[in-house]
Amino acid sequence: MGRVPGHLDEDVQAVVSDLRVDRFLTLGQLGRRYGVTLRRLREMQRLGAVELRSMELRPTYWSKPSWFTVASLPGTPPGPGKWVEHVLGLAEVRWVMRDRLDGWRPLESLGGERPDRWRWFDVFAYDREAGGKPAVVEYDTGIYRPREILDKTGRATRICQKVIWATASYRKAEVIAELVPDADIWVIRWHDGEHYRF
Repeated sequence: MGRVPGHLDEDVQAVVSDLRVDRFLTLGQLGRRYGVTLRRLREMQRLGAVELRSMELRPTYWSKPSWFTVASLPGTPPGPGKWVEHVLGLAEVRWVMRDRLDGWRPLESLGGERPDRWRWFDVFAYDREAGGKPAVVEYDTGIYRPREILDKTGRATRICQKVIWATASYRKAEVIAELVPDADIWVIRWHDGEHYRF
């Protein structure tokens, strides 16, 4: 990374710090977090701090694909669209719950390679709302079937008592609530930042 001009220094540090954890963030997510514009992101790209790409992504499993400007650290492989959509959802969950969850650790960081996300949980954290007890965080773009939701919840509750489910649609939140009535369920949409507890 080249020398960072003073007016960009704070933005660059914040964006790079978030990308180290989240891997991918859209222009919309960075705009909501830090007021970063496309012009500023392009300046950061010229400095070698970020890599930008246009990606055709679906905000929810049922929605039509749209084009999004996505930032990552230089050299980050793009991965398949469904995986990037999932990662963007988890990034939004982390941001929305930043004052509630400590020790955010994606499963990948605990075991190296990207695991089969249908078999394991997404994130391990400590929930301040539950007195600092361990919690598992799951994000569903709408792709999980009822059996997978039950299996993932069952595995998570063997590790800790608290399971936080987040999804991109009210309809999917209803399904999760029927299957796992005692789960903490959130609707959190990465593409527009809308979020609320179900």
